Amino acid sequence: MQTLIYLHVFRPHSRKNRAYAHAVPERAVIPAKAGIQSKFASEGHITFSMLSASHGVFELDSGLRRNDEQRRCTASFDAGITAFGLHGAIQGMKKTSAFAFLVLGTATLLHAQTVPLPAYVTNALSDNTRPAAETQLDNDRKPAALLVFAGIKPGDKVADVMPGEGYFTRIFSKVVGAEGHVYAVVPESYASKASPEKLKSIRALVADPAFNGNTSLEIRPYDRLDVGAPLDAVWTLQNYHDVYGAVSVFSVSGSTGPAQAAELDAAVFKALKPGGVYVVVDHAAEAGSGGRDANTLHRIDPATVIAQAKAAGFVLEAQSALFSNPQDKHDKPVFAPDIKGHTDKFVLKFRKPLR
Repeated sequence: MQTLIYLHVFRPHSRKNRAYAHAVPERAVIPAKAGIQSKFASEGHITFSMLSASHGVFELDSGLRRNDEQRRCTASFDAGITAFGLHGAIQGMKKTSAFAFLVLGTATLLHAQTVPLPAYVTNALSDNTRPAAETQLDNDRKPAALLVFAGIKPGDKVADVMPGEGYFTRIFSKVVGAEGHVYAVVPESYASKASPEKLKSIRALVADPAFNGNTSLEIRPYDRLDVGAPLDAVWTLQNYHDVYGAVSVFSVSGSTGPAQAAELDAAVFKALKPGGVYVVVDHAAEAGSGGRDANTLHRIDPATVIAQAKAAGFVLEAQSALFSNPQDKHDKPVFAPDIKGHTDKFVLKFRKPLR
């Protein structure tokens, strides 16, 4: 069942204009109806993300700016949502200051219905081959919402770049099924510098009969992601800052972190099919700090990631506030006891253009 969102959009002296759009769980941009698009130029958008499944409040981040100031408002809905998260965008809004003010000030959510997760997501998460130690992490890591946001589906070919112990590699394996494939990509620098113990888990995963039919380990330099097949999705979780900050085993002799991160983005772009997606999740740094804290606090400014990905040719399609934490002041290492596991994290979804 699909969620239907009604957003009222008013002009200064009229209450006759109304925009309708429907949302899907954590998926791509949702266009406004043709009538709205023909009336208002497609120059702005409103994005909305579900902040909590328990209290049903959406945060509306507007792409429409007034006096260069981004404004926000929230709206509550009158029906429960059982999905783990929602993300969408309404495009086709006229970029005038008066209109932007009214969009931001009077958008009202009137109705929402329950949205079920796709069966392939629920089946993957409930698969009994997943270790109990990993399923216990699901509440904090929110794999259902991330999977739907990324749009990974049965039959896809997915690169899990810097997979750690394989938490998401296992889940991806069950989602893509026999017709798909998951490539656990470990950077060459990491494989050569880290202790063999660090790769023990991922090596065991790709040898496990429950996963080895559609999962393989690939060791590659940052500038090569040639796994032998065009990819539908590339995923990297909480490691982009390590590459950018040239953190220990992620560093490459004779090169800088920013250069290696740029090479990674270019390699991802080349490896993806036209229309393929690139998802980056990482710990947020102070706005405007760039990569200053990447090596020390293990954080990076999302604006820096966005700029690098766009330079590689990507289009930023969506962002999610799924792991937003306003209590995180971005001034401590992510391993600090009082913030570990609850840092403010950004979730970015880029797409390779079809042409």
